[in-house]
Amino acid sequence: MNAILLASNIALWILVLVIGVLTVGLSRHIVILHRRIGPRGGLYPVQAGLEIGEVIPNVEVSVFGRENTIRLYDVLPEHATIAFLRSDCRSCAELVDGLLRAPDIARQLGLVLIMASTDLQLTALAAILSLPIVMDDDDIVASSFNITYSPFFFVVGPDRAIVQRGVANGIDQLEILASIQLATVRPTEGVRT
Repeated sequence: MNAILLASNIALWILVLVIGVLTVGLSRHIVILHRRIGPRGGLYPVQAGLEIGEVIPNVEVSVFGRENTIRLYDVLPEHATIAFLRSDCRSCAELVDGLLRAPDIARQLGLVLIMASTDLQLTALAAILSLPIVMDDDDIVASSFNITYSPFFFVVGPDRAIVQRGVANGIDQLEILASIQLATVRPTEGVRT
């Protein structure tokens, strides 16, 4: 009788340990999911770049396909998402491929690409997505935003103040951000295309 009682107690303690490990593992995934679809709309919050609420700088920029330089504010739609991308960044290349496969996301976001180099299929992006592509080979625009790595995103309101900021490593995160932005645009404003 004692042997059966001892065996059942050992089995119960093993079961408690297994449930504990599973609980810790699942709670980690809940945190990851919260960061992806939480209040920042799919952008991972980081300690870089201009702060939320700050007005973005109106720097002079070169736009792909245009000869003259213009001010950044002249390139931005009313509700804009500014994306800092580089050609030596694998996540950036995957985002570009995702945008080429799902061009509606870029339009919903009011996406403006700021590219640190010209290797990321710029001609295809410009033709297919009809996006303004700002050339930033010298990282002047990135440094005015205090950006040191990519892919980095800023969501900017009509007053040119930062509403959201962070890193998005996949097209799924941009889809979430687009759906949140679409839901928050007032019906009388419409969506800029």
